[in-house]
Amino acid sequence: VRSGGRGGGPPQAERFASAGAANAQFNANAPIFAPSGGFGLENGCAHDGGLCGAVHHGGIGAEGAAAVPLVSEAGVGSMSLAPGQHLPPQQLQHFVAGAALAGLRRTGQSSRHDAFFMPETLRAELAQRRAAAMYTGDPSDERLADVAGVVVRNFHSLVPMDDPSRPKRNRAHTSLYQATSEHDGEAYALRLLDGAPAPADAIRAGGHFWCSMQHPNIVRLHDVFTEGSDTLAGTWFVYDFHPNAVTLEWAYFVGRSVHPSEETLWNHALQLLAAMHAVHLAGAALRSLDAARIIMTDKNTIRISAAGLLDVTRPESSRKQMAQTQAEDLQALGRLLLCFACASPMAAAPN
Repeated sequence: VRSGGRGGGPPQAERFASAGAANAQFNANAPIFAPSGGFGLENGCAHDGGLCGAVHHGGIGAEGAAAVPLVSEAGVGSMSLAPGQHLPPQQLQHFVAGAALAGLRRTGQSSRHDAFFMPETLRAELAQRRAAAMYTGDPSDERLADVAGVVVRNFHSLVPMDDPSRPKRNRAHTSLYQATSEHDGEAYALRLLDGAPAPADAIRAGGHFWCSMQHPNIVRLHDVFTEGSDTLAGTWFVYDFHPNAVTLEWAYFVGRSVHPSEETLWNHALQLLAAMHAVHLAGAALRSLDAARIIMTDKNTIRISAAGLLDVTRPESSRKQMAQTQAEDLQALGRLLLCFACASPMAAAPN
């Protein structure tokens, strides 16, 4: 090692030594994931290279470092590492992230981490959604036997999503399934129209319009077709699948997970108005606004699901004056908001 650096600075050996000392101070309490011999150097050091101070005074793989408790991603410390001890791979994946976050908080860099990396709460939420998208159904559900091995066009692994204990009260009765596409491997929501298949001209007209309608507060319709096996033959509607979504009917009236505050009502009213305004500008109408078919996909986002069902199943009613149909949409929205504000599905009943 030369005694002098470029530009008249301190010798290179001194720079290495100072850097090693800083590294030793920073990693004095860090978990040890490397062997006691350092990074493959003989006897754990590089003599005359300036790295001995880092290795022998608490650096990575130091012999004199104390055992350090590890913190998991949930913030629970359940084990400690002695100097030179290694974690098995299955335990390492659970503790590395938590130990890194603990180190960032200890050195005052947690705010920088939160600014540039994904928060742990968001990471957990995304993991839950991914797990919900791979849900294979309740083994005790007798309906799984009816869809076992059934392939509908390019969709397989059907899982019933309807609650069998709740009656179907909508004007267009459907059965809801979760399925996986063979094209992209993603999960989709499939609605099977109960009863006779819809007319082909109604599928072409209504399906074409709603497949082209894209709005953040409307669950996107991808395809409408008549096909299926002997037991599940009929008209199918293919929608985007939103894992862990709940209907506003359940959130307001059943589970009561949503408190009908003024802020919440304004939030939901503006989103529904935005979706309705986009549909009306396109020259169409929703024709159905039911709490059982409006889903909450996260804390602040709601989406109208099952869009286009009545346009396909009841095309004769769409021949009414569009202005009248759009006015009925506004009336349905008013009744819906009244029910939300009163936390009662009968608040807007005629009697």
